[in-house]
Amino acid sequence: SLCGGQCGYDMCAVVEPGDATRLFFGGIEVNHSRNSAGTFAAKSNWNGTGSSYVHADVHQLFMPDATTVYAATDGGFFAGTISGPANSINVAWVNRNAGLPTLQHYGYAHDAGSTSRVMGGTQDNGMAYYDGTDWTMTWIGDGVNTLWDAADPRYAYLSHGYAALERNTTMDTDPTNWTCV
Repeated sequence: SLCGGQCGYDMCAVVEPGDATRLFFGGIEVNHSRNSAGTFAAKSNWNGTGSSYVHADVHQLFMPDATTVYAATDGGFFAGTISGPANSINVAWVNRNAGLPTLQHYGYAHDAGSTSRVMGGTQDNGMAYYDGTDWTMTWIGDGVNTLWDAADPRYAYLSHGYAALERNTTMDTDPTNWTCV
């Protein structure tokens, strides 16, 4: 249950320096055990905000010391500061992705009538759209393949998890207007 049914995709662990009975386990969230993996408590929240937020799908954990834990996820790199008593620790997370290219694109599509408008589905981070100036996330989740209608740039398509297909009929004015087909 710690992997949320994704143990083949995201599963890692790190033992705390100095105490072999305490460890962190990464799945969808970062979890902590203080009794040799007998029980776990969540120490992050991928649906959260602020200091509890760590992007879903933890692939690597590292502890350089007993007060710091690092997590590499589908959404980049997060640093956690551990505090509190040994029987009930707290972890305050900080997103360390500023300036890092952390998106994994499955593919790109471009507007045939424009040299600057592109979009691409990303692993666990939705669909990224570039208007020639800025990148915007216009759809959430696992965005996979994208396609722009070469004859009419108002129309674009996005596929995502479980073979779902979305269509946008207003790409020229609203790149966030996706509807399931």
